[in-house]
Amino acid sequence: MRAPRLRLPLLLLLLIVFGSSPAGTFENDCECLQYVAAEYEVLGYAYQWGDWDCSKFVEQILTDCGIQVERCRSIDYAHGRCGFRSVIVPVDLRDSCDFAFWTWPDSDRTFGHTGMFEHAQNVYHNSGKAGRVVKAPVRPGGYLLRALKRVRRLSPGE
Repeated sequence: MRAPRLRLPLLLLLLIVFGSSPAGTFENDCECLQYVAAEYEVLGYAYQWGDWDCSKFVEQILTDCGIQVERCRSIDYAHGRCGFRSVIVPVDLRDSCDFAFWTWPDSDRTFGHTGMFEHAQNVYHNSGKAGRVVKAPVRPGGYLLRALKRVRRLSPGE
């Protein structure tokens, strides 16, 4: 089942609950991306590989904030393809709304998972293990930080 686009009544409900700005009135893209990622965490759509997975989550939050990208695999986003025009950021300079790309130790893929940082200490990602979008802490020496292989930041003007 594909994740449905957010509808106006749902946005209004979330505005009442969270008290944030509606889409289109954010001061910058990062504010919008954080708001939309938090919405998907609350909505709890069930993870489904190949349909509502980590790369679809990244595509959806970008699209919901008016940043047009194509649906691709996380490896394609990591390499800056599919309309995800961005610059590579050193891992230790990650910041809010930077996009993370991981390789799990048991994977033969270069990049197998993606998500978005919130304030560099947490990351929103659509977790197959949890079965939904989660906000997970990125702790020094922790698994998410050890598996992190690339960080990308949207290019200026996107």
